[in-house]
Amino acid sequence: KFGKEFFPWGSEEMKRAKSKEEKEFEDYQFLTLAAERDALVMQEIRGGPILRRLRGSPGTCLTHKVPECLVEFKEFATIGAPEMISTSGVVYYEVEVLATGGIPQFGFATAGFQTQD
Repeated sequence: KFGKEFFPWGSEEMKRAKSKEEKEFEDYQFLTLAAERDALVMQEIRGGPILRRLRGSPGTCLTHKVPECLVEFKEFATIGAPEMISTSGVVYYEVEVLATGGIPQFGFATAGFQTQD
C-alpha cells in the first residue's frame, strides 16, 4: 500500500505514510467539495432546477457535470431539487440512465425528507 519512500516500513515510517495518506484524502475531499459548490453556482446561473446532494459521502459519492447535465454516482447517494417542492398540480421529470452497477432509485419526496452529510 505504501511506496518505497517509506522503506523500511518501521513504525515511524508507517506513521509518516498514514499521515501522508490522510492529508491526500483531505486535499481530495476539499477539491471535490469545491467542485460540488461550483456545480450549484453553475446551475443557479443557468436557471432551472438546482440538483444537490441530499445524502451520501460529502465530496466523494457523486460527480455532477453541469454542462453535460450528467450526474455520476460513485456510491449510494441521493440527489434532489428541494427548492422545487410542489404542493399541487402535475409534476414530472425525466431521467436517462446511461450506466449502472448498483440499484438506481428515482422518485419524489416530501418536504420532511431528512438530508444528511
